[in-house]
Amino acid sequence: MLAKITPLDIVFFRDGKPFSWGEETWAEGIFPPYPSTIYGALRTMWFSENIQEFSKANTEKDKTAKIEVKHICINSSGYLYFPLPLNLIKKKDTAKGDILEVFSLELFNFAKLGVSNLNLPLYALSNKDEVESCEGFIDAFSLKEYLKGERENFDIYVKNAFLDHEPKIGIGRNPLTHTTKEGRLYRVNMIRLKSGVFFVSEIETNGISFPKRHLLKLGAEGKCCLFEQDEQGYEELKELGNLSTKIVHDIEKTRKFKLYFATPVIFENGWLPSWIDRESLKGEYKGIILKLISACVGKPVYIGGFDMKGKDKIREKDRPQPKKMLRAIPAGSVYFFEIENPTKENVIKIIDSFHYKNISEERKKEGFGFSLVGIVK
Repeated sequence: MLAKITPLDIVFFRDGKPFSWGEETWAEGIFPPYPSTIYGALRTMWFSENIQEFSKANTEKDKTAKIEVKHICINSSGYLYFPLPLNLIKKKDTAKGDILEVFSLELFNFAKLGVSNLNLPLYALSNKDEVESCEGFIDAFSLKEYLKGERENFDIYVKNAFLDHEPKIGIGRNPLTHTTKEGRLYRVNMIRLKSGVFFVSEIETNGISFPKRHLLKLGAEGKCCLFEQDEQGYEELKELGNLSTKIVHDIEKTRKFKLYFATPVIFENGWLPSWIDRESLKGEYKGIILKLISACVGKPVYIGGFDMKGKDKIREKDRPQPKKMLRAIPAGSVYFFEIENPTKENVIKIIDSFHYKNISEERKKEGFGFSLVGIVK
């Protein structure tokens, strides 16, 4: 199922930063939301239409446990957009606007300097250009060319191309007297999506039936959104999912490939997958011996959330409970690998194992760790 979710009001998506009375008064939020937000909203919508099943939530009989979210992306005027790969950067002090020009930093752009404290080779640009990282989104067609290594320069869209900021300032009140309380002033950075912009998420329903069109609540304040099963957008996603035989040949020839994460990924060992040895940076994945040779990894993000049905140990009754906070690698992170046993069979196995798959080691079915395979020149 391809889910189209259109906010009908201003929305706000929380990050993992604390937002407590008297401590933090400014909630900045994130965009787009984590895929787990879509996962939770779909489960809540299904239970609202099947309320007799709610007593089975989070048990072995919970039917919504079958739902699997693949990813979340942005649709603007019929085009799909994904988070910018972090090895795409821009020249310093370039003109600001909704559209920026970036270029790709592949291994051939670097001059090797030595070894970093992470036991990885330390690289620097081989030219004198002053560059800086940037945040933004890349369209699905350009992302496919990036994975195939056919282009080095791309036009990307910054966050403000898809939304307008509508910050809300409020203050807490006494529920009995309706008078304000000292130290309860807060500011929330609400956003409103521009016309023609909505979220798209590919869902494995595994037999769970959803309505064609329905209302659901989304975000920190449960704002109203329109859910629709969308028939458009599949072609762009299919093109991303189907890698050409040329990519297989290139990976077999160079013995290298890159792994791009379109959603945050949670590894047990922080930024490093559990199947990679921290000292040698080598590991075996489904019979394939791989060596990590470089990585473009952003600052960690923190994934929390709420269980709609959990046990309140203090009040001894069921009520929404916060989930365990987990540290994740941000969307857009790119890992570069070298294959130690580069047979054609193993290259095909790599694509079958990593490409268009969720490989997060925690909360995988909620859409974390959605990865795509690309070539390295």
